[in-house]
Amino acid sequence: MIYLCIIGFAFAYYTNLKYNDWNIWWHDIRPIFGLIYLLFGLSAISGFKYAYMLLFIDVIIGIYSYLIFKK
Repeated sequence: MIYLCIIGFAFAYYTNLKYNDWNIWWHDIRPIFGLIYLLFGLSAISGFKYAYMLLFIDVIIGIYSYLIFKK
């Protein structure tokens, strides 16, 4: 399932996908979120005890980038 999310991030980024002609403020940082989800998926599958911390980092990056990029 995590791979479908990563494919979705990549597809939306490379095709410059827009929803209802709205500019999505996180479009430029989609590759970062895709990489974090990929690392989380690999870490969780391999049994890494602190894999959930990658999702916490994802939330922190999301909040920070919202405060910086959303205008």
